[in-house]
Amino acid sequence: MINFDQLNDDLSNVKKILKPIVKEIKNAKDDISLDKKNISVAIVQQASLVAYYDEIKSELKHLMDYSEILIKRKKGIIYKEILNNMAKSLTDRALDKLVEADDAYLDVYRQYLDIKELYDKTSGVVSALTQRSYSLNNLVKIYENELQNITVYENA
Repeated sequence: MINFDQLNDDLSNVKKILKPIVKEIKNAKDDISLDKKNISVAIVQQASLVAYYDEIKSELKHLMDYSEILIKRKKGIIYKEILNNMAKSLTDRALDKLVEADDAYLDVYRQYLDIKELYDKTSGVVSALTQRSYSLNNLVKIYENELQNITVYENA
């Protein structure tokens, strides 16, 4: 789903690349909810939904890891520029503060935080789908007790 070949080294186009995933995560509530869904259909869909969102989560984790590498790279480039342009020597702590205040570094880090936020949301979806499977299991037990055609209404 994520095309890593299109990703810029400064992560400037990450929002464009993640737009379809953001849309999927916003719509995940419909996939998680059992409201007005037939239990048989929900059971059939359960495994594929978990697999689908887990795949998205995995791709986002990969993107997060790659982004961390780009952040370190950007930090190294800025670190080198500061060292080449400073007449006096600085402590490591002072250099880190200068690097962290650099706009280019902050831009890459902000993009990373956007990726991390989406990863965290996707993790929540996967967790909710796992909880949904427990709910389905409990509903199946009721179904086994000869109650048929159960449709769940959350606001009943």
